[in-house]
Amino acid sequence: MQDGHPVGFESWKLSGVETRYTTQEKELLAVIHCLRAWRHYLLGSKFVVKVDNSAASHILTQPKLLARQTRWQEHLAEFNFCFEQAGKKN
Repeated sequence: MQDGHPVGFESWKLSGVETRYTTQEKELLAVIHCLRAWRHYLLGSKFVVKVDNSAASHILTQPKLLARQTRWQEHLAEFNFCFEQAGKKN
């Protein structure tokens, strides 16, 4: 968002396997998908990722992860961002 208005939209259809992910994993998958799509705009900038599911923001501190969650965590590490629960102001 810029000046309170969205500047872009991104969507895709979940695959058969992805439809069986937990809610947390689906939300993280959406974040990863968008970071890949807009990587060239986001690298080197600090930004906020707003999530509906507060559990999604805990991937950075979880001690035990599945293999795909570990890959996602590695991908997230290259960006300078923080998670914020949608509807809350810090």
